[in-house]
Amino acid sequence: VTTEIRLASDGLDRERTLGVTGSAGKSSTSSMIALVLAGDGRTARLGGNSGGSLLGSPGEPGEWTVLELSSAMLWWLSEGAAMAGLPAWAPRVSVLTNLAPNHVDWHGTFADYVRSKAGIRAGQRPGDAFVSLFAEEQPTDAAEVARLAGGAWWERAALPAAAELEALLASIDMPEVPGEHQRRNARLAVLACEAAIRTE
Repeated sequence: VTTEIRLASDGLDRERTLGVTGSAGKSSTSSMIALVLAGDGRTARLGGNSGGSLLGSPGEPGEWTVLELSSAMLWWLSEGAAMAGLPAWAPRVSVLTNLAPNHVDWHGTFADYVRSKAGIRAGQRPGDAFVSLFAEEQPTDAAEVARLAGGAWWERAALPAAAELEALLASIDMPEVPGEHQRRNARLAVLACEAAIRTE
């Protein structure tokens, strides 16, 4: 037994794939990543929960794929894959927006939901990048999730040095886009793109 996302991931160039997960902000952040890459002269397409199925469409040479990944998709790429005797899969650049109680009806418990989300990082390889500002920008929420889920796997994300990080984030100006949550999404998108092209 397998799923569409597992079959699609087998055909992707994971070295040019970014994955975004979280309880909120996945679609916005994924779209922003694709727009930032395109604005920098690169070709990017959306897949997963956004943009439709990528089955039979491995992409053009040099093209980036941005996947919006739900907790169920990540379960099938990690724990579900292991049950099927398949290796875990995760994109080279992984992004976590935030975590909050969600989809407990499917996962059984909140801790299981958070563990499925962790698949976006657990399946990565040495040299891959993981980006999150959850603990830095929402410390109270992150601490509570860590308490309920038994750990904080999102900490120690691979971020640029402090001075470079401040310069990157200070450069973001979105006067026509309301909401601090969208500014958080934009900061993540910039950091994810920086991580992606750093080793391109």
